[in-house]
Amino acid sequence: MPERDGLHPYGLHRLELEDFVLAHFPNAVVMRLPALFGPGLRKNALFDLLNDNMLEAINPAAAFQWYPVPRLPQDIVTAENSGLSLVHLATEPVVTGEIVSSFFPDKAVGPAKAVPAYDLHTRHAALFGGQGSYIMDKAAVMQQIGQFVSAERAR
Repeated sequence: MPERDGLHPYGLHRLELEDFVLAHFPNAVVMRLPALFGPGLRKNALFDLLNDNMLEAINPAAAFQWYPVPRLPQDIVTAENSGLSLVHLATEPVVTGEIVSSFFPDKAVGPAKAVPAYDLHTRHAALFGGQGSYIMDKAAVMQQIGQFVSAERAR
């Protein structure tokens, strides 16, 4: 059972919702997702970089655990077939500055500022095709981001 003392209200409410779902729907699977990217998603740094939106607010020092939405259906099936009730779909963190230099080298973003560190792990990496503590390593995440950026630019 996760420690609840000192949780931010948002995190506490999410945990309470998970508890409710698992208590009332015994076959449910709670899937904790990191930062999402994929077609149609608009509220993230990738969207902003693709659309020249608020570039000055993008912190190149920030690191996020990015997850490609197109893989979600298969990950849901994997979790269901494995009998899991809770899973972190944790990917290896990627520093925003690496994304900018790799896919948006012509974009000027905001200054680097101190940021919180996000680095959640999973116990089930191998089940989802990953290794260690992540279902996708940084190279795989960057490859998926590159495919997404190319597809969005071609639209």
